[in-house]
Amino acid sequence: MTILANIPIWVFPLFILLLVVGLRAMQRRHLPVALIYSIPLLGVLGLRAIIALPAGMWIWFVFAGFGAFGVRAGMAVQKRWLIARDGNRVELEGEPLTLILMMSVFAGNFVVDMLSEVAPDVLTIALFQFGFAALLSTVSGVFCGRALWVFRTSGA
Repeated sequence: MTILANIPIWVFPLFILLLVVGLRAMQRRHLPVALIYSIPLLGVLGLRAIIALPAGMWIWFVFAGFGAFGVRAGMAVQKRWLIARDGNRVELEGEPLTLILMMSVFAGNFVVDMLSEVAPDVLTIALFQFGFAALLSTVSGVFCGRALWVFRTSGA
C-alpha cells in the first residue's frame, strides 16, 4: 500500500487520459493530422526513462536499433489502418494497438520510477536495461512510423 500512497497525484489523470484515448482508438475515427503527428511525443516519456537508467553507452544502440524496427513496423500497420486523408484530417480504422502502446509507455515509466524507490539494484541489471530500452524504443518507433506514413500520404 505504501507504493500507491507515494504515487504523484498527476499520474492518475495521465493514466485516465491515455486510457480514454486508447479506447477511442479502437473505433473508426476522424482525426486532425496534427494529433497523429503529436503522438510520437509519447516517445519523450520513454526517452526520459532510458536516460534515468544507470546504463552505459550501449543502451543508445539498443534504443536506436529497436526504434528503427518500430518505425518500419509502425509504417506497415498504419498503411492498413489509414482509410482516407483529406487535407488536415484522416480517417482511421479502429485498432487496439494504440491502447496497448500507450499503456506500455505508461507502465514502463511507472515501473522504472517505482523500482528506483523500492529496488534500485534491479535498474543496474543489463538484461533489464536491454529489455526496457528495447520495449520503449520499439513503442516510440511505432508511433513515429505511423505519423510518417500519414505524412507520406499527404503527397509532401
